[in-house]
Amino acid sequence: MKKNYFKNLMQVSLLLGAAFVISSCDDVIGQEDNPVASYVQWKTDPGAEVTMKIGDKKIIATATAVSSAIIAYESDNTEVATVDPVTGEVEAIAEGEANISAVISGMSTNGRSVFEPTKLTYKVIVMDANVKLKSNIESYVEYTVNNGSTFEASEFFVPYPAEGCEIQYSLWEDDGNGGYNPYTGNSTIDMATGKFTVGSDKGTVYIHAKVNNIPDGYEKKAADEDNWTAMVKVDIKESIAYMNEEGKREILTADKYKELDLNATSAVEAGTYYVKNGVYDGSKTIDIKGDVTLIFKNGWGSSLQNLDDKTDNATLNIFGEAIPGATAGTYEAWNPNININTWNNVANCITNFKEINIYAGTLTTYGGIVVKDVNVYAGALNAYSTGTSKYAMKLSGKLTVNGGLVLAQGQGSDTETSFAVIGDVVLNKGSFQAYNDDYRAVKGSLTAATGFQFLQGDTSDKTKATAIEGTTSNSKYIWGQAVPKK
Repeated sequence: MKKNYFKNLMQVSLLLGAAFVISSCDDVIGQEDNPVASYVQWKTDPGAEVTMKIGDKKIIATATAVSSAIIAYESDNTEVATVDPVTGEVEAIAEGEANISAVISGMSTNGRSVFEPTKLTYKVIVMDANVKLKSNIESYVEYTVNNGSTFEASEFFVPYPAEGCEIQYSLWEDDGNGGYNPYTGNSTIDMATGKFTVGSDKGTVYIHAKVNNIPDGYEKKAADEDNWTAMVKVDIKESIAYMNEEGKREILTADKYKELDLNATSAVEAGTYYVKNGVYDGSKTIDIKGDVTLIFKNGWGSSLQNLDDKTDNATLNIFGEAIPGATAGTYEAWNPNININTWNNVANCITNFKEINIYAGTLTTYGGIVVKDVNVYAGALNAYSTGTSKYAMKLSGKLTVNGGLVLAQGQGSDTETSFAVIGDVVLNKGSFQAYNDDYRAVKGSLTAATGFQFLQGDTSDKTKATAIEGTTSNSKYIWGQAVPKK
């Protein structure tokens, strides 16, 4: 009796245990009314886009998931590319785009619907030899009119394949009937390199690029098909280009600026000006009346005695004309040279501005800059004291260096005025150097994120050594001795 009782009890326990195991497995792989994630992912990430040529066959990416999930591969455009549903091998059929997906249907290997339907997708672009506009280029471009200036049309176009596929350039013009004729103006383009030379004429010209030489395995289309050619419309008009604060080439059309001859003026009203002719007169003073932007023609500069803000609250922006293809920090972006000198023992050469922003060019001053804030983004600022001015810069605000080069030199031994810079300095990027002949560099604080600094404060007489009279946030970037004055 007792033996049968325990036997029955054991059988019941086994049945309960089996039911528990089955229930646990259902919780892991899901139920039809409670599907679970399949945890599908690419074994190797294919990225957003993959380029293939016609006839290529390859496995670009395969997926992995919970072992009991069913993975199938599919293409949403089988006229362009097909994919083996089991192996994931893709075959490029024709030019175009297709999305290739790894699909979890929700089914397990035993045919039960227990997983959440999931899809991973990448794009296949099937191409043969062709040339297209670069992604950042629109079909219409404006360029500066400067007779004899040049730019590279190759910066508009990209060939496929990138290696071995040559481009041939040509110029066309509108025939007035919806078509194009060979260009008859006096601008020219090099057929092989794409170097475009602007002539004296203005107007619209079309730069046409086509595949000329292609590597083996690619097919050049028939001449009446245009998918292996590209064209950009260039409007050559009265405009100027400059390097903006982001280091990008920006274009202003003629209605957005005025031309300025500094030789013929002694006062400049608020506005944006293209300085085509510089002034070289060491006794000349120019009054600024409002917020002014000066864009100096490439290759031109100016020398004058004084720039004075007559409103006591104006902003002065200084740019250099940008040569096509120039990038921020290059010689082309820094041009031109602008010298402002104090003659006849004048104490200060730039005075009263709320803010001076230097985006390009080399601005050299002899005599004090007496303003609130100076911001340097690119190019160079060389500030020297001279005459009765013992400081290079006297700022009620601060000097902020966001790029480029800043050199400041003071003079004399006066403990209040003989500093290269009077005011705080913030160095975010670029290079900053300051010194004077009595070892006083900065009367203020230095906040330095990075960059090169040389604060001249190393002398045997420690009672005079003042590399910086204030605090510094990052002394490891200081070259030279920062010894507070005793």
